[in-house]
Amino acid sequence: FLANRPNLISSSHPQEIPLSIQLEKNELTGWLKASYPKINQIQEFSQDQDSIYLTFSLQDGHSLSIDIDRDDRLFTPTQLIKIPINIGRDQTDLIIKFISEKLSGKLEKDSIEDDHEFLYFTFGSVWTEYNIEVNKTLHLYSITCEQTPWIDALISLHRSKKASKNQRLLIDLTAFLLLFVTLSGIWIGIQSLPKKRSLLAIAFLTLSCIALILILINR
Repeated sequence: FLANRPNLISSSHPQEIPLSIQLEKNELTGWLKASYPKINQIQEFSQDQDSIYLTFSLQDGHSLSIDIDRDDRLFTPTQLIKIPINIGRDQTDLIIKFISEKLSGKLEKDSIEDDHEFLYFTFGSVWTEYNIEVNKTLHLYSITCEQTPWIDALISLHRSKKASKNQRLLIDLTAFLLLFVTLSGIWIGIQSLPKKRSLLAIAFLTLSCIALILILINR
């Protein structure tokens, strides 16, 4: 569960419509259905001078939103996921809790922006940062994923700042297991030392344990 990621049709890198495909409803619909087997049927089609906007229903009951730029023919698919009808549009805390339970990581409380129509917040994890947009009117939410660089992911993993409860538990249990193996090995080695050196080693181990506990408390 360290790499728990939602199963979404999503991409952090724009994709391109082939030049052989005309930027009109029927050809785009056919090509997109072939590219995304989960697509069921088209729900909405609109266009202007700059872009083309399509929304499709998916086999799992959710929706797929696609916004195509006319100039460079690029688009990024965004999956729109339904919020249960028993959660009201003004129940911000319940909406955030519902979405958070499906992701791995921690809510960045400073990122919450709430207005009458939309709710925005960011959910940070060790491996990925999720930017969530909730459409209160349609009772749908979308997630944009931004991959975390490996060096930042390793730092977050060590600090446990963006780890979920399960991740933090695994990290702590692993740390204590390694600590036990290390200390028991050192203790066995101390037994063969002269008394003066063994007392010095025990004092060093005690200070190390205190320092470790302080680090865990204040991380």
